[in-house]
Amino acid sequence: LGPRLDLDVKSLRFTGETINIIGTAIELLTPIFGPKYFLLSASAALVLKVVSGMIFGATKTSINTTFARKDNLGDITAKNNSQNIACYLTAMGLGLSVAIGTTIYGAWILIPTFITLSSFQLFASFRSLKNIHLTRMNLQNTILLAEMWLKNKQLVSSKDINEMIVVPEWRMKEIKQIKFGQNLKTLVNAVGSEKVVKMVEIYKEEKYGIVIERRGGGREEGIVHVALREGGGGEWMKALLNSIILLEEMKKEGGDKRGREEEEMVRRSFERTKEEFEDYKAEAIRNGWE
Repeated sequence: LGPRLDLDVKSLRFTGETINIIGTAIELLTPIFGPKYFLLSASAALVLKVVSGMIFGATKTSINTTFARKDNLGDITAKNNSQNIACYLTAMGLGLSVAIGTTIYGAWILIPTFITLSSFQLFASFRSLKNIHLTRMNLQNTILLAEMWLKNKQLVSSKDINEMIVVPEWRMKEIKQIKFGQNLKTLVNAVGSEKVVKMVEIYKEEKYGIVIERRGGGREEGIVHVALREGGGGEWMKALLNSIILLEEMKKEGGDKRGREEEEMVRRSFERTKEEFEDYKAEAIRNGWE
């Protein structure tokens, strides 16, 4: 998860919000579980809220950076902290009001109030994240940009592509088909040593490699595994473009290719990537992408 924190800020932030709400719900329901399960439920709630807090802290700087202009990140961070404190105090006041209401209407009022406020929190988080323009490429916007480039040889800025972003990212089909940052041991277990050897042969001059894993039979499209060599972190943009080209080849040729035909698909996608990448990279930089 660590290497993805700066790349998948929106999705991880939304995931953190969801985890926090689940933890709070368990915390709220702890008295219902009774003394026998009190320690277990309270511990589970605490763990979930701590995890969400870690995600919030890890993603905060990346989000604040999108609002910074002319080296004023410190000012933006201070204002963000002030707003957080103001919201926290306001929420405490609302919480006390609800607590007082339980003495009048009974404890049952807590559940509909919690569901209403939690739903509003998720909606507000979703809308705010949709309006954050990240100029650094992550897995999802790279997929969108690569598909756009392969279709019409043009790219757009982060502001233009913002409405196309899916939060959370795992709802996007291609996200599920690309396993990024795999190590060789994982690849051998997934696809076998023969395919890994072929991958090393094809990508011997690159700092990354790509291999296809088939799951099931018929025309299933399969999974594209992307492995980075040591020191190959800067090649992820090229590797992802290669992955999208390979997925396109797989859809075109059908999901039932095996053996030699599958190897040829990988080779063709790699050759096309080498032809397209420099122009693709230049266009991305011209549109303000990092």
